[in-house]
Amino acid sequence: MYFCFLQVADEARYVATMKTVRQVKTVFVIFIAFVCCWSPYIVVLLYDNSDSLPLPVHLYASMLAHLHASLNFATYGLITAVCARISCQQAVAK
Repeated sequence: MYFCFLQVADEARYVATMKTVRQVKTVFVIFIAFVCCWSPYIVVLLYDNSDSLPLPVHLYASMLAHLHASLNFATYGLITAVCARISCQQAVAK
């Protein structure tokens, strides 16, 4: 009985650790997407004090920055789908 409890506790700890790793990976991917989307916008704003850049440059930088919200949605969806598939494969393997 005691051995069974230790085995279940060890497995629960492993599952909790894997969830934490998955969450850290998700946050890291979201952060990289944020930096990639908002950096061009910040660069354009800092570089163009006197409005010398053409309007399309400002529009594309702004559109890329606002794309970040859609990328968050897609990122969460993809990571959840990949994690669900991996979990199913691990369950079948046991």
